[in-house]
Amino acid sequence: MHNWTKSLFKVEKINLRRYGLSPIATLRGVVIDWDFLQACIRFWDPEAHVFRFGAMMEEMCPLFEEFCAIIGCDPNAPLVKHEVKIGYVRSFESLFQFSRPQARAMIVGDQKAILLPLIDEFSEVQSDDRDRVRLRMRALVFCLLAGFLFNKDLGFGDLRLCPMIRQMEDMGCIGGIVLAETIRSLDRAALGFDD
Repeated sequence: MHNWTKSLFKVEKINLRRYGLSPIATLRGVVIDWDFLQACIRFWDPEAHVFRFGAMMEEMCPLFEEFCAIIGCDPNAPLVKHEVKIGYVRSFESLFQFSRPQARAMIVGDQKAILLPLIDEFSEVQSDDRDRVRLRMRALVFCLLAGFLFNKDLGFGDLRLCPMIRQMEDMGCIGGIVLAETIRSLDRAALGFDD
């Protein structure tokens, strides 16, 4: 993923804004501050969903608009929502314009896609093929969501992300889902769950 984001054309970096993910390109070289993350977990209150600190147990939590500003999406845009439906294999085929056998080769158990073949398929796309560049951007967004936001199973992407990517293409705001996943992860970490 690091090499892929590093290889993005300038226009692709600009087009990440369409998906509400333009700050992702700037994060590729950031070193994770594990002490800061541990402090976040230590001060997180999983019942009130706020950070509590100091002798007076003061509360702090960014507003939705502030959170959207941090991740670079428009808080006034329609929210991207998770749609529960059946037929995600077809959605995966359609999203990347794969044939049925090509899609099936990347899918495990009708529920998740193996990310490595998807990365291999689109990482070397030339900038003069506009359709392939659009599909490459979709694949990158799918891998970013699967790898960083909905990373339940390392190296795999949940096929339920496919409809969300289409909503993001229509300039939908991913802030609500990112915030919900962040809070869920902080809750689990503060309560001592390993994942």
